[in-house]
Amino acid sequence: MLAPTLLFLVLMQGPPPVAEAADEFVVARTADTELHWSDLDELLLLRHGMTQEGRDALRHLSETRLVAAAAKEAGVTIPAAAVDARVHEIEQQVKASGGQTLEQHLAGARLTGPEFRYFLEVGMQQEELTRRALNLKAGEPVSPDQTRLWLQEAFIDREYVPPPAPWTDGVVARATGFTITLQEFVHYLRRRLPPDELRKDAYQLLLYRRVRARMPDAAPAKIDEYVKKEIERRRRDSALDPSNKGLSYEKLLAARGLTIDSLARDPAVMASALSKLWVDRAYDPETMKRSYQNERSFYDDRYGEAIDVSLLFLRASQFKSDLNPRSFADAEAELKKLGSTLKKLDDFQKAAKQSSEDATTRELGGALGWVSNGMPAVPPEVRAEIQKRLAQVPTPAQLSGEGLVGPLRTSTGCVLLWLGPRRAAPTWEVMAGYVQRELRQRFLDEALPAESVTYNLEK
Repeated sequence: MLAPTLLFLVLMQGPPPVAEAADEFVVARTADTELHWSDLDELLLLRHGMTQEGRDALRHLSETRLVAAAAKEAGVTIPAAAVDARVHEIEQQVKASGGQTLEQHLAGARLTGPEFRYFLEVGMQQEELTRRALNLKAGEPVSPDQTRLWLQEAFIDREYVPPPAPWTDGVVARATGFTITLQEFVHYLRRRLPPDELRKDAYQLLLYRRVRARMPDAAPAKIDEYVKKEIERRRRDSALDPSNKGLSYEKLLAARGLTIDSLARDPAVMASALSKLWVDRAYDPETMKRSYQNERSFYDDRYGEAIDVSLLFLRASQFKSDLNPRSFADAEAELKKLGSTLKKLDDFQKAAKQSSEDATTRELGGALGWVSNGMPAVPPEVRAEIQKRLAQVPTPAQLSGEGLVGPLRTSTGCVLLWLGPRRAAPTWEVMAGYVQRELRQRFLDEALPAESVTYNLEK
């Protein structure tokens, strides 16, 4: 692997500007629209500028600037030959490790060769500045802890201040010897944020633009009204989540680096709000009910009668192998033995957290939630078991909660189920909310099909 001090410097600090970070670089496109970095910058700052990841990014960028400023003031320069020697040393370390090549390391960090050399030089400058601060001899080794301590003290000495958003003066950080502007920070975020996050941001900005173009007559005051309704809906949903008990919505947003004001300007929130406005315009109570009747089986299967289900899963296959050391028979035997000890839901939830091999539900104590006839995300074998029970006239015990069922075989293993209370079919007033939600999502999907967007973020 790379030398620890330099690995920290190279992977954690921001690269200098390159072509793909230019303002007019095309980030995403559809058949009729191109999205450039400059189009996306406001959203990157809005969503990520004050998150933990954003604050870390700013700190790392500031570290680079501080080292550069201190090296210039102290006259510390690193000869090209010394950088060459360090590159060769690292290449040999990587080669000896038998893992990835240096080029693969750099590709994973989204760094070019010249950028890598730049950060090696910065790291070597930091080492030399640390030696001077500790009165060490030239070339004497310094540890990562020593270089970090020098950096921390330098931040204090230079009175480093990162003011909070919204950065109205255009400066996101300042210290003696350097400042970091808003534009420099957003350029850095472009390279630090994971491609998946950037794709999501780009898609939602494009989606909002498409939705807004389909509703050109929507008055700003009306949009504001529906944005407030959308935020209140999210506030109510948050309050109903048991994991948020005792926390205000504002505190939950603050933990993510967001505020009510930033949420109101987020294109995903605005697109969702506009989808409700569109449905309210297009459907009166009578047409809403008719839409339900036209697709009654679809809505009833997804939102009708349901059972509260929890699941404990063990991987298995027909034959044992190095990749799967458990047969179906082995898994069934394990689950039968475990099931005999589970007398109540609390027991099942504890066992699921300890033993279940389903990553999606394990931390939730196995909770799948309400499962109805048409839940596509539920394993088909589990869905078939629920469908069988929902087709029957329920007994009082089933209405209150049947308890342990299984083990059942699936294509990839075996499961124990805990069947909780049975939910009756909703009233029309409740079902109308589900119908509206489905119509809103269809409107958004039609406005910008996900597969119609291509991205250019892998470099």
